[in-house]
Amino acid sequence: MQGLVENDTLRTIEVFGNAEALYFFIEKEKVVMYGNMRSSDITVRLAQQKLDEIAFKTKPKGRAYPIQDADEKTLYLNNFRWDNANRPTKREDIFKWVKPRPLDEAFQKKAVITEDDEEEESEEAQKKSEKKEEEAKKEVKEEDTKKTRKQRKNKRKQQKK
Repeated sequence: MQGLVENDTLRTIEVFGNAEALYFFIEKEKVVMYGNMRSSDITVRLAQQKLDEIAFKTKPKGRAYPIQDADEKTLYLNNFRWDNANRPTKREDIFKWVKPRPLDEAFQKKAVITEDDEEEESEEAQKKSEKKEEEAKKEVKEEDTKKTRKQRKNKRKQQKK
């Protein structure tokens, strides 16, 4: 995940790889439905510290359900745990690298994470990042080529006059 901070305010969050979002639909200050969407990557934009827009890189998969059909398993992201002890509370905190606390027993039964898994995820994230960087460079190069062609064309037109 990456976050964009402007003027000490979080504006954008980029989630890379197996991104998942859980929605709660509210009408008249009451939760009426909930939904779960999954996509390869998700971009979340915030305005006044509230959700403004969510963009999915690939077509998202998921559904919405009436809140009365909810059970505890479906109301939480799979394998998610809130780690308030390591939550950044001030600007300087985002530059501190803290090893996460060990998983509690109940969570370990749901998701066993090994160092090998973390290394594989890290390598995958690095490859995705490199691929995105290459694609961005390619786009810039293509744009420059188009501009150069256009400039040459305009120069030839001027020379003909």
